[in-house]
Amino acid sequence: MTHEQLRRPRPGPAIELYFASAANNLVAAARTLEEIRLDVPDPHGVRVRLSAFARVSHQLTEQLVCLLVAERYETPDRTELYRVTSALDYAVDRLESVGRMIEIHGLTAFPDEVLVLIRRTADAAWATSQGLALVRSPRTMPAYWLELNRISGDTDRMLRALYTRCFGMDCPAEAAALRDVSTEIADVVRLLAISACTMQGVIDRWTQPQGVQSN
Repeated sequence: MTHEQLRRPRPGPAIELYFASAANNLVAAARTLEEIRLDVPDPHGVRVRLSAFARVSHQLTEQLVCLLVAERYETPDRTELYRVTSALDYAVDRLESVGRMIEIHGLTAFPDEVLVLIRRTADAAWATSQGLALVRSPRTMPAYWLELNRISGDTDRMLRALYTRCFGMDCPAEAAALRDVSTEIADVVRLLAISACTMQGVIDRWTQPQGVQSN
């Protein structure tokens, strides 16, 4: 047998379509959140649309579970592919949570640090979508996990800067709300970075002959 014949089965078109759909839904949610960077944001409208993206994400996750069972992948691949999709699903949930917080607290103006965090979240979502777009061609997939780790590091630094700013704010309630919102936003990026590292493990197995252990 050739090495190609010995390699693990790779995802079929249905799995590829799922990841593309889930990642595109994530990107759309992140871009919707970016609307709060506008001069006249609509917190209620943003929250409602984020809730719609969360519902779509849950439906896609259910579809993936059915696909993973039907495709009968080996246990490590099935488990880690589910972890990736769960992270994507949870990331959209966290974006919805951010929208709810913004509406509940009536936030319409945000420090630069929060706006940068929102921008980094959109960057992370885009990097995720670009990486997962080629899930059936692991040898040509970009090293998006490296980009996600870089964005996650930037996000952590910006979050610390935001916390420092909040200590000097005159309104404790507003400072607490901004900290909560920013922590949720940063968690989205962390989730995506973790999902990218998990996907790396799956890709390593797909691109090695069976019986060869990755380091």
